[in-house]
Order: sequence, then structure tokens, then C-alpha cells
Amino acid sequence: MALINALFIDDDFFYDHFPLPENVERKNLLMTIKSAQSIRLVDLLGTCLYDDIETKFIAETLSSTEQTLVEMMRMVMVYYTAHEMLELVRSERSLNKGEENRDPLAQNAIEKARYWEMRIVRYIKQDDGTGGLYETATADGCDDFDKFNEDITDSGSGVYYPADPMTDGDCSTGIYLPYPY
Repeated sequence: MALINALFIDDDFFYDHFPLPENVERKNLLMTIKSAQSIRLVDLLGTCLYDDIETKFIAETLSSTEQTLVEMMRMVMVYYTAHEMLELVRSERSLNKGEENRDPLAQNAIEKARYWEMRIVRYIKQDDGTGGLYETATADGCDDFDKFNEDITDSGSGVYYPADPMTDGDCSTGIYLPYPY
């Protein structure tokens, strides 16, 4: 399990990218960022790639490929954190389970987090053989429960357009446009 030695975003970066009211205590926001990073981001990247990127981030020795990945990681962290903060606010207001599905801000945050997850996975997989991200993420010794989650290929939202809508339900050809389209 990776230990968090540096935060990829701070409260200023968060507020620059998400419209959460600024009356949240800084300490609570930073704790939520750390929690989201240690659970969600490590789970997405896997321990091997996460540790490698974090070490280079701290040492300021990221390659351009790794820097691009970090920028995507920062965006997914905004939405992971926003979702967790909205859950906290919801629990403080004692909203019941049925009301959570009507929270458009929380829904928006999780949809954007899924979108950035998909982009990160595609970026790591496309880098196979060029920048070392995929090799680091799937190296020998990384096959434990903290392995890179390369099965995320879809944000869960989008539109599929069949090649010929008049066929008898054959969806083997066509185009899928992931959100945002």
C-alpha cells in the first residue's frame, strides 16, 4: 500500500476547478484530498506507477510524458475530492439515501471523475513502449491487489450510434462517443 508523501493538488487548485463553497475548513478539505488520493488515485494507477510518479514529482524529475499524466491526475483528484466533500456536506445536513440521487453537483463530480479515469487509463495504455508508464504500471512484482486498473476504458456515459439503425439490432459496427461529446 502506497503511503502519501505529497499531495498533487491543494485547496487553491481545488477551488480554481470546482465550485464548492469556500466555507469548508481548509483542514477538512486537505484531509479529504489526502483520503481521495490514497484510496482512489492509488487504486486507479496501482502502487508501482503511483510510487514512481510521486517520487519523481517530489524530486521534480518528471519527464514530459509523466508531467502530462500528473496534470490528468490532478484533474481526477479535483472530482474525487469534490465527490467526497459533497458526501460529507450531505451527511452533515442529514440528507437521506433517496436524496443523494438528486444532487446534481455530486453527480456531475462523479461523472467527471469517471471521464478523467478513462483518459488516464487510455493515456497509460497508449504509452506502451514509448514513455515507460505502462511498463512501470505492469512490471513484475506489481501483480498484487494494488495493480494498475487497466480495465477502465469507458466513463460510463456517452452515446452509441449504430452504423445502420435499420438493421436487426446488430451493434457490432458503429461509433461510440464518450461523454463529453
